[in-house]
Amino acid sequence: LNTAFSEAYDLGGPLQEYEQVYYLKRISKGWVYRGFPGKWQAYLERPDGSVELLEEYDAKPSLRTVSDIVRKTSLDRYGL
Repeated sequence: LNTAFSEAYDLGGPLQEYEQVYYLKRISKGWVYRGFPGKWQAYLERPDGSVELLEEYDAKPSLRTVSDIVRKTSLDRYGL
């Protein structure tokens, strides 16, 4: 995931003019995923290790937005 050609989330980089067709990023309590031609998705990782789709986005969401939603849902449901 961290190759010489990767870029930081939301910071641009040498490949910023290309559309990201596959993306998987671990965030606190969950994941951000996209597989072309699908939408951007926010997943919650449950305490038992399974995952649940929480939100879908047409455009790449900010990492802060997704992280806040996932952490709040985890805290509300599981106290974690």
